[in-house]
Amino acid sequence: MAKKRLTQIAKDLNLDFNQAYNIVVTNLEESMISGAGKNTWIDERGQLVLAEHEVVPEITSKVFDGYAIKQCNNERYWYVNVDGLGKVPALVPRLLRPGMSPRKNCKIELIEDDTGKSYRVFRPRLYEQ
Repeated sequence: MAKKRLTQIAKDLNLDFNQAYNIVVTNLEESMISGAGKNTWIDERGQLVLAEHEVVPEITSKVFDGYAIKQCNNERYWYVNVDGLGKVPALVPRLLRPGMSPRKNCKIELIEDDTGKSYRVFRPRLYEQ
């Protein structure tokens, strides 16, 4: 196997060229790379490393801003008005229940699984840990 162009490798792996280039820069040795930009060539050892490297999509939850309307019949839930979604019931964790009141602004997290969609009120962290 001879050197192969990075644009061709990216097309074979169904990656965007910029994603493939970032993977090459961070994971391969300089001896495996030649050229610059779109004219980047990868040698045989680098091609094997790229073939093994999987791109896993980052899992992020959908977060919405809303405000509390009223408490549901079940004390664990509050109706929350969210722009674009309307009035949805959202689970309120036990530590946040005393602070909930009508017209209180809150952040809502959408949780999707095989049973359906549900919403949960959460308190955003001020600082990353």
